[in-house]
Amino acid sequence: MLAAVTLICGAAGGAATAAVFGALGVVVPDSPRSGIGTVLALLLLILSVISPHRLPQLNRETGQRLLEQGQIRWAAINGFLLGTGLSSRIGYWLFYAVLVGCFVLASPSVAAGIGAEYGIVRLGIAGSLGVWMHLHPDRMGQMSRALLLQRQTTRRLSQRVSALIAAALALAIGL
Repeated sequence: MLAAVTLICGAAGGAATAAVFGALGVVVPDSPRSGIGTVLALLLLILSVISPHRLPQLNRETGQRLLEQGQIRWAAINGFLLGTGLSSRIGYWLFYAVLVGCFVLASPSVAAGIGAEYGIVRLGIAGSLGVWMHLHPDRMGQMSRALLLQRQTTRRLSQRVSALIAAALALAIGL
């Protein structure tokens, strides 16, 4: 039940954030929007390849005081906040390409669908790991070590995928 609430609220948070970027795109006329999108996509491409720094982000966890509000309310608020992608740590440059794409699409409804998918994927992966660890408590340490060992490989792979997507986005917008 809690996992379902978290997932649904994560999808809602992602949809809300992306819809805002889609609505911002509606306000900007086509030509400047395409130019802005191209520049942002190129910046993402360059930064994702050469930047040794972590992403601009709010480097925080969801507040522990939420736990005092009950499990369902905690699951709903936590899911929504994580689904937005902006209220906590952002692990990969690719998230920014999602927002740029939503801005360029200039369609709040389509952007909301994209954002909902982001929220579902972000929370679905974490939820799947949580269920696995609950079912295999004797192997939690082993799983944690394996995930930590793959951290740098995952970052490098994500960096390359982000660069490819940013390049494709820049080409698609610029054409």
